[in-house]
Amino acid sequence: MLIAESWLFHSSFKVNMNGVLYKNITSRLEIVSRRYLHVSAALAFWSACAVGAGFTVVFALFESFRYLPSPVRKFLFFSVISITALVFCSVLFYRLLNRPGTDEIARMVERRYPHLKDRLISAVQLGRLDEAALKGQSGNIVDALIGKVEEETKTVDMARSVLAKQLIAWVRITLGIVLGGLVLSLIVPDAMLGGLYRLVDYSHAYVRPGNVTIYMADRDGAIIRGDNFATKGFVTGGEDEILNVIYRWDDSDVWSMKPVDVDRQTGTFTLTLEKPRASFLFYLEMASFTTLRHRITVIDRPVVERLSLAVTYPSYTGLGTVERSDNDGNVRSLSGTEVLLSATVNKPVGRMALHWSDSTVTECAVDGFSGKASFTVTRDIDYYIGLIDTLGIKNSNPISYRITCIEDENPAVVILSPASDVTLPHSNRFPVVYRARDDFGLSSVTLNFQLPYETDPRQIPLKKVSSDKDILDEYDWNLSGMNLLPDDEITYFISVYDNDTVGGPKKGVSETRTVRVPSITDLLSDTIHEQETGLQKLREMTERTGRRDEELDKLKKKIMSGDEMDWSEKNALDEAQKDFGTMQQELKDLSEALKQGAERLSDEDVAAIETFEKMQRISEMMDKLADGEFKEALKRLSEAASSLNPEKVKKALENFEISAEMIKEKLDRFINLLEQVMALQSFEMAQKILEEIAFMQAEIAEQFNEDC
Repeated sequence: MLIAESWLFHSSFKVNMNGVLYKNITSRLEIVSRRYLHVSAALAFWSACAVGAGFTVVFALFESFRYLPSPVRKFLFFSVISITALVFCSVLFYRLLNRPGTDEIARMVERRYPHLKDRLISAVQLGRLDEAALKGQSGNIVDALIGKVEEETKTVDMARSVLAKQLIAWVRITLGIVLGGLVLSLIVPDAMLGGLYRLVDYSHAYVRPGNVTIYMADRDGAIIRGDNFATKGFVTGGEDEILNVIYRWDDSDVWSMKPVDVDRQTGTFTLTLEKPRASFLFYLEMASFTTLRHRITVIDRPVVERLSLAVTYPSYTGLGTVERSDNDGNVRSLSGTEVLLSATVNKPVGRMALHWSDSTVTECAVDGFSGKASFTVTRDIDYYIGLIDTLGIKNSNPISYRITCIEDENPAVVILSPASDVTLPHSNRFPVVYRARDDFGLSSVTLNFQLPYETDPRQIPLKKVSSDKDILDEYDWNLSGMNLLPDDEITYFISVYDNDTVGGPKKGVSETRTVRVPSITDLLSDTIHEQETGLQKLREMTERTGRRDEELDKLKKKIMSGDEMDWSEKNALDEAQKDFGTMQQELKDLSEALKQGAERLSDEDVAAIETFEKMQRISEMMDKLADGEFKEALKRLSEAASSLNPEKVKKALENFEISAEMIKEKLDRFINLLEQVMALQSFEMAQKILEEIAFMQAEIAEQFNEDC
């Protein structure tokens, strides 16, 4: 006895710690309870199906021969639904009302599995008691019993304790009823299917025909304009008769007729009217049977009838707002342009939106027949207007429009003068002529330049403008205060900015030019070159004076011989007068150039005083010659050309010879003097070059010593 109790104690300690084994048993019993609920629901469903199917077959069979009135068919239809629902609820309520408890489920399992005897019910009942309720019974023995029962029920399918015989029976009954209905449909298809259809379609009044019956699924209704109207149905009887549809448009008083194809084997047909142009009435006719008239309403899709745009250009362009009412939604404009789109629709619209090609959507403010939306032009993109009316109908195949974004062009500026790199004049100033343009307006013009001894460039604001599109201006650039040295080079260019306030001002620059400060060698070289040019002109003047003197001497001899002057000789006088006038002006220009060269050399301190004084004296002598002998020669030629008296012409020509001879002599003297000055300047130039070379050698030597 002590050994048995010890074994039971140790067994209970192993298998029933914390009541785990008892919970395992009760959880298996809960599975049986859920199985009972599932079987109850299935039993209620199939029993309701069997009752509903039975009544449906009976009522359909009765209707197939009787053609009951619409109210009776309605009563039968809802009776079937009500009886079916009542059976389902009754069976389910009864089963739930009699749902077994835990003890009853344990007995059900013991009845299904007799080898458990009464141990399962004992374990369930004793396991829920505490030590006080055991009334002296050994707790160890109870735990041992629970452990044994838990071990025995591990391999038992307790869910099979719930019997499904009634469920299987009701499934078989339902399938039998359905199979019977199918057999009747095969035996008398027209009658059985017609009765079933009329029973379901209880709202329509059917009249018993002689030999023909027409059934149609869709009758009164609505379609969207552009869609086809189609409905299906079937006919019974009238095997050789033609089925026709008779219809009339709302805007016409004429009835039209169209045959409908019928499948003679099944009696089915499909009535199709392609894209009805208006709402219409129709009915079907076959032999003497005619259906009731039905109405199909054609509903218009929403369509944009008028489209207008208000295009507001960026303020800096000065273009303002342009309104368009050309029904064109394409926009080609500058970035930053605001567009207000207004659309009028053919019917009240529930929703309007702009659908962009990047899959984004802009909702429009809708008001009855119209809608508005605004957007900003920022890039190239496509869009279309999507419409949905108050019935939920969408527009079809909307027009796609294009937004083209035009970028504001960069401004342009060009330096017109100087046309190329220049040498800085003696005055240290020169005019810069420029032209700047922009498509909408310029905001500023700046002269940028870089001095050779500075790292940062300098700027001179030339203009501050706000709306000028084309500027042609001149700036007198004075470089006197820049501390420039000979051979220094200044690079410069002009930059402009436009007035773009959307993307920011854009910049345009001109080509870069160079201003070079002349060296002493350059000054001397330029002066010598000018003097050589002047010397050449003096030689040409001497030759031209000699030629004119010879021509006029021949004319004088002809007059002395008593011959009259012809047209060519008078023309020679005119040409000589013009030529001497030209030489007079050339001599004055040469004198002025010589004077400026002398002053330039004196300012730069690169010429000896003797050279300067000689150049000044030669310039004064040239002015005196131009205003003296040349002027006198022109006077004599004018007298000769204007006089008709041969003696006066002769006298004038003699006086001209004297003046011409003096001019030639003085021109020859000028040539000699200029040659002397040029020789002296060449010597001075060589001297200056040697001095510059010596200075450069000294700098190189000093740099070499510092590096060493």
